[in-house]
Amino acid sequence: MSTASQERLTLSVEEAGKRLGIGRELAYRLAAAGQLPGVLRLGRRLVVSKAALEASLAPANITPMTRFEDGGPQAAA
Repeated sequence: MSTASQERLTLSVEEAGKRLGIGRELAYRLAAAGQLPGVLRLGRRLVVSKAALEASLAPANITPMTRFEDGGPQAAA
């Protein structure tokens, strides 16, 4: 088998969290709430599709953030 065909198509929730720069606990909370893109349930195990996670991070899918006057984040209109 070639190396390309052996590449994993999914990440663990913890690995996805590391790629996103968030902690394990937050990654699992987001996955359980349906807010982590590409989450699949395989039996009792949660995995994250690499393709779906990467697609959600593409520049066209990112909402720019601006700041409120009080300093809190707000999605740009």
